[in-house]
Amino acid sequence: MPFGKVPVLEIDGVMLPESRAIGIYLAKKFGLAGTDDMEFAQIEALMGYFEDFVKEIQSWFYVAIGYQQGDQVF
Repeated sequence: MPFGKVPVLEIDGVMLPESRAIGIYLAKKFGLAGTDDMEFAQIEALMGYFEDFVKEIQSWFYVAIGYQQGDQVF
């Protein structure tokens, strides 16, 4: 494991770590990374927004599924 953890995508013996790098690689490989630099930047902005959202709700979610103790106040 390159960074000692998953996720890792291995292609032809080359290991690519980190979910964002894997996502960008796959999006470009399968034509889902936009048709120009501006579309790619817009997709990146949306992904950054989604990552911020996940970080914001992570502690609430852990409480909601019983992984941590606490209030489910959001």
